Amino acid sequence: MLEFLIPLTLACLAAYWYFTWNRCLPPGPTGLPLVGVAPWLAVKRRDHYFTELAKQYGDIFTVRVGFFYIVVLNSVEAIKEAFARNEHIAGRGLRAFTKFLSDGKGIASAEGVRHREQRRYCLRVLRDFGFGRINFEGAIIEEAGRLADSIRANGSARPIRIDGRLSQAIANVIGRIVYGRRFEYNSAELRRMVSALHELNSAPGGVLLLNTTSLLDPLADWLGVGKLKAARDGIRDLLEPIVAEHQADLDELDEDGLTDFLYAYLAEQKRHRSLPDADIWDDRQMMEVLIDLMVAGSDTTRSTLVWAINLLSGSQPVQEAVRQELASAVGDARPPSTSDLPRLPRLDAVIQEVLRISALVPTAVPHCCTSDTELRGYQLPLGTMVMANTHCLTRDADVFANPDQFDPFGHFLTVGDEGSGQLQVVNKDKILPFSYGRRSCIGESLARMEICLFLSYLLPRFRFELPPGVTDADTVGSGALFNTCRQKEFVFRPIKAL
Repeated sequence: MLEFLIPLTLACLAAYWYFTWNRCLPPGPTGLPLVGVAPWLAVKRRDHYFTELAKQYGDIFTVRVGFFYIVVLNSVEAIKEAFARNEHIAGRGLRAFTKFLSDGKGIASAEGVRHREQRRYCLRVLRDFGFGRINFEGAIIEEAGRLADSIRANGSARPIRIDGRLSQAIANVIGRIVYGRRFEYNSAELRRMVSALHELNSAPGGVLLLNTTSLLDPLADWLGVGKLKAARDGIRDLLEPIVAEHQADLDELDEDGLTDFLYAYLAEQKRHRSLPDADIWDDRQMMEVLIDLMVAGSDTTRSTLVWAINLLSGSQPVQEAVRQELASAVGDARPPSTSDLPRLPRLDAVIQEVLRISALVPTAVPHCCTSDTELRGYQLPLGTMVMANTHCLTRDADVFANPDQFDPFGHFLTVGDEGSGQLQVVNKDKILPFSYGRRSCIGESLARMEICLFLSYLLPRFRFELPPGVTDADTVGSGALFNTCRQKEFVFRPIKAL
């Protein structure tokens, strides 16, 4: 009798739990018993599957993976309503990341007061040291110049794999801000840093399963956590001697001597030692912040630039139009600047289209409800994961006439009013490539600056081409969490030495 009652009781409890949660959430596919939509997610790209579901269920729906529910947002309006206007959907749905990798410290996986205070402080100090500021453009142009020299050294006819070279350039840019130094190209330190950053941004999709239940914890390393641990440890090993050097110098520096983010953070940490919030400024927090900044400011920018080179290689007329615009608006007498962008609508449109096509983080990084809350009249219980399907925004045929094609001028340019004939960039608010709200990408301003300046510097100097035998640019990409361009090799034809 007991053998019958135990399974029956468990089944009743599971059914009660399922229907109690399910009745208050947005509608969505029923899925299969026990596993929900897991079989579909196993054979389809998550963003593509969610975009299909949005056509049936609208811009907000729920999917179930096992007994875990995910509310998926599929429009700009729904994402802004959830992430900017609802303070209770600001948690981080990264249980696995917090448990196995960061201990809830840093910025990406921090919660509550820790996240709010650390993010606010980091953004303020990063702006002081160049994030999004014209006074840092010289450092970016210098790295772009070194990259151009590296490309020229390869010769003009041979295809070269560009992603590794870009990774080194971008890592040096963020390194100058974070810890005040750059490494020589192909040095052992820079290669190790780039490799570890790439590993962190190539996490297998299985890691997300760990967010759904603790029952999978014994499989954590098999699902990809082991590789992520090794990558973070590798970055930590590189940063520890730099931190030690900064700490040794700190007592001898006045405020004007705090020349990079790390010096400023150490000084702030010292100030908080006697304050009640000292626990959110400890050494582990500092190291996790440094790692988060390196990740946010490096590999995603590199991936976007690879996408840009790929798409421009497959569209020579667009590439030439941007090159002519740069020649007219900037010329050869000085380096390009982000202040030129208002006079470069074609370049601006190309950047927006690259961000649209690539949809680099197509389902963003998940949020989590920190308490019971309401969204669009639905009741979302504490702990509900909320995910933004930004890929769906980029493929909206009502906004973008040819959503699967690279068409920057058709999608993002229009002629100004009153017969001025001036080109204007439109639809920039129709995509959210850096997410939105309290958890938006902390590296957005630097990433936009780097994309603009690297393209502005390279296009007058090289013609980007697909390698022999490749006829079409990649417009789909691949990857579980990050949508990386599958084409990595290109031919760079020198135009002129500047």
